[in-house]
Amino acid sequence: MGMRNRAGWIVGLSMLTGAGWAQVDYPEATWYPAASVNFATSNRPSSYPITHVVIHIMEGYYNGSISWFQNPASRVSAHYLIRSTDGAVAQMVREKDLAYHAGVSFYNQQAVGIEHEGFSSNPALWYTDAQYASSARLTRYLTAKFNIPRTRTNIIGHNETGRATSCPGPWDWTKYMAMVRNSAALVGSSVPIYIQPNATFQVTLTFLNQGDDNWAGTGSDPCRLGTVGASPYWVSGEWVSDQIVGGPTTTTIPNANGTFTFNMRAPASNGTYTQDFQLRRGSIGPFGPIVPITFRVGPTEKIIDNTDPGFSVTGTWSTSTSGTGRIGADFRNRAVTPKSEATATWALDAPAEGFYDIYANWVSGTNRQRNALFELVDRRENIPVFVDMTQNGGTWNKLGRIYLRQGGGRVHLRSFGNTSGQVIADAIKIEGPYPGL
Repeated sequence: MGMRNRAGWIVGLSMLTGAGWAQVDYPEATWYPAASVNFATSNRPSSYPITHVVIHIMEGYYNGSISWFQNPASRVSAHYLIRSTDGAVAQMVREKDLAYHAGVSFYNQQAVGIEHEGFSSNPALWYTDAQYASSARLTRYLTAKFNIPRTRTNIIGHNETGRATSCPGPWDWTKYMAMVRNSAALVGSSVPIYIQPNATFQVTLTFLNQGDDNWAGTGSDPCRLGTVGASPYWVSGEWVSDQIVGGPTTTTIPNANGTFTFNMRAPASNGTYTQDFQLRRGSIGPFGPIVPITFRVGPTEKIIDNTDPGFSVTGTWSTSTSGTGRIGADFRNRAVTPKSEATATWALDAPAEGFYDIYANWVSGTNRQRNALFELVDRRENIPVFVDMTQNGGTWNKLGRIYLRQGGGRVHLRSFGNTSGQVIADAIKIEGPYPGL
């Protein structure tokens, strides 16, 4: 705004009065009210339409500018101030009111003024990516709220208002306008449930183009999916580089979904891994949300406890918390009888088709059934497994391996037998899928 060093002169003031959030228009801002004589109360956009955003450089410091706008002697103000180091936003004048920022009546009446901390003589130090990004989000908010075209006709520098000033100095308008005009939201993602070590696997990310520009993977300013830092999972010959995956499958217009489908290379060791992704353009670098994709190499495990929705019983079963080694808060139990049809069932709901190892946990005791019958069931198999529940309690006991279809699989615990004792229905664990027996 051409404040020169006035803001810098007052930076030593340690008290910034009125900080808070109660009156902000913009959710990311903190409220620091300007002195009442430094702006004019109004009722925009009813009193005046809001048609422009004016960009300023403070030629001074963030805290000093806040203090200066709170000084009644300054007779100047701006609606918003943005800090250089981290993009923090201060609001000092309500958007409905007229800040004295432009020195031109038309723009005071019909524009929102945004001041940026720094000195135009050293843009490399002060015009930071954090400041550009924060300012662009604010301008996107203002242009959406007041239906301001996102063009250089309506988003201008102080030196384009007719005022004799060089403010905002060497502002990177190409970068800034691209930031203002590009925005995205994650729609969905998909990654395989089972991934073998060293295997190549396919991932799909879908984003909504919330901006004003098309997304194309080629051209002078391509839009591509990238990673946050170099990726150890990139596929040479398919990715552009170890940090850039590639563009959308087709050119994506505003308000449409863009799909990015690509391959990743799994590590050699079993485990859970995460890679962060973010969209990027040549003109602005990364934009939109950072999306973490977590994938599992090797088998996964799933536990179904007796209190989970996948568990059910027929007949009468008691609930107990006695003993040690149970999974969860309690377990179910029932005395064995010769002709009992009471059954405990765990629905496995296998996450993918393949072979799974099935485990059972129970609470052991001297009054338990020594020949308890589990059945591992899927569409093509019914495997009986007998276990001694007087021992090996509080641990995962392997019942066997069975081929399960996706969404399928059950384990039954029967309660019939010719010897006395109780059967314990606690929890079942599945591990897999595995490629074969």
